[in-house]
Amino acid sequence: MDEDMFKIGCFALIVLVVVVFIGVFSIFESYVNPETIQGTVVDSYIKRYGESDYFHVVVQFDNGSKEIFQNRDALWFGKFNSADVQQTIEIGKRYEFDIRGTRWPLMSWFRNIVEVHPITK
Repeated sequence: MDEDMFKIGCFALIVLVVVVFIGVFSIFESYVNPETIQGTVVDSYIKRYGESDYFHVVVQFDNGSKEIFQNRDALWFGKFNSADVQQTIEIGKRYEFDIRGTRWPLMSWFRNIVEVHPITK
């Protein structure tokens, strides 16, 4: 019986560590991995997750590959204008994006757009 309790305790501890790791990582994931990219916006839409709406932008790179980014507010960077940014982005136009975060499909996490600059060339 003691051996079974030990196994259950170990399993519970592992689950707790994984849950805490995912929770802490989800708080900070929007602030890591800075990158500046350039590409053409091919789509822009709003997606509902539970009670919240999130802005998404699909960018096509020069090599033809595409990536979906979220456009959400970022307290650490003083970005509180995601709705305004979403309205200025036009499909078919090229932009330079300052991006933060990581793409984790398992958790439906997308990299976040922090700044957008139109390319006029």
